[in-house]
Amino acid sequence: LAVAFDPTGKYLASNSADQTTRVWHAESGKLLHVLRGHRGWILGLAFSPTGHALFTGGYDQTIRLWDLKDGTQQHQIRGHYQRVDFLRFSHNGTLLAASGLDGTVYLWDVASASLVHTLSGPKAATRALDFNSNDTLFAAASDDGSIRLWEVATGQVRHTLLGHGAPARYIRFAGDDGHLISGSHDRTIAIWNVATGVLERAIPDAVATSEFACDVNPRRPELAFGTYDQKLVFLNPQDGAVDQTIDIAPMVPSTVVYSPDGRLLVCGTQEGCLLIYDRTTKATAPLYQVQVTQMPIWSLYFSPDGAWLAWICAGQRIHRLNLTNGQLCEPIPSYFGAYCLGFTQGGQYFLTDSADNSVLLREKTTGEVYRRLLGHKAGLTNIKVSPTGELVASSSVDGVIHLWNPTSGQCLATLKAPGPYAGMNVANVSGISQAQRNVLLELGAIEHALH
Repeated sequence: LAVAFDPTGKYLASNSADQTTRVWHAESGKLLHVLRGHRGWILGLAFSPTGHALFTGGYDQTIRLWDLKDGTQQHQIRGHYQRVDFLRFSHNGTLLAASGLDGTVYLWDVASASLVHTLSGPKAATRALDFNSNDTLFAAASDDGSIRLWEVATGQVRHTLLGHGAPARYIRFAGDDGHLISGSHDRTIAIWNVATGVLERAIPDAVATSEFACDVNPRRPELAFGTYDQKLVFLNPQDGAVDQTIDIAPMVPSTVVYSPDGRLLVCGTQEGCLLIYDRTTKATAPLYQVQVTQMPIWSLYFSPDGAWLAWICAGQRIHRLNLTNGQLCEPIPSYFGAYCLGFTQGGQYFLTDSADNSVLLREKTTGEVYRRLLGHKAGLTNIKVSPTGELVASSSVDGVIHLWNPTSGQCLATLKAPGPYAGMNVANVSGISQAQRNVLLELGAIEHALH
């Protein structure tokens, strides 16, 4: 994820998604230290001017100072992230779950725009969320590899599931709600017993590094995922039995999705190829195969009626395919990544992000902008359409969530979790700079003059 040389050019530091930083002798390539302590991805690296110390910063909201003589941690500075990156509606559309980089999950009541629960997890990014089918349980997966299962009514933790050795990025309840499926950067998919919290099965060599990497068939007990040895695997999540394996070599699967009726399974590959399979016949040959880009396909989306397929690739372009006539539409730009895309309930429009932080409602065939949803002041991170199609939720890097009526374009509510200094009155506080005062206000403080 990042590399840096010390001022003399003698040493090289590198960090990665396995939550470690490694220090190397640049000329010989010898590994000198493995620095462990961060929970989640490490993104920042900087040597001190003397080269005797190394600073690292990560998604766990910490900056750590390391002594390069012996590789020990000397100091840790904890920060605060406000941004919201991940959203998920409950199945009945009454609740919205939101999470970000600090490990906290917020459950909001959509109708009243009120905060129902603040679910505290590990101080590591939480990137995958799901409700069970009757919305009584909620699960979240974190960058420290842990899975937490909460009771929605009380906000109490039912189970903390430990077993992954790297960030967990996929979570989904199986159709019977008796099993929970998780996927991780450790290349495993885990199947957990919801009632007991016991790990029943671990499947190796699985591509499970995002919420788009695996999918559960909406009509029958079938889990689909790809493997690093270039196969598609279909198994029953209730008993772990593999139903079918399809070899797609020389391609490597990157993302899969079922059609709303469960009849089709679409696979996007690292090589930019799109494969569509008929799951009613279980034919190993794809119904449709086309090279749509030269870059990895990140995410796939079906329209609610199953007539359209959209995807985002690593080149941050949104592509669309009309499944009724096989027409490929001209791609349009995407600005944040894999999460800013969705179809309205009728399938007539789709939603994207934009360069000016607005949510764009676009005509599905032409891609022309039909309406702009204005209100965000920072870059968008996620767009979700409620199961009923009556609401659109969008989030941004400043921690703000807007709820929209997609028909009228009206902003119905603005949600923002209270900051760590919520309610603190700094009007008469002395000894702080204006910049410090502004930071406190941004983190929830108020400035009301006292008379």
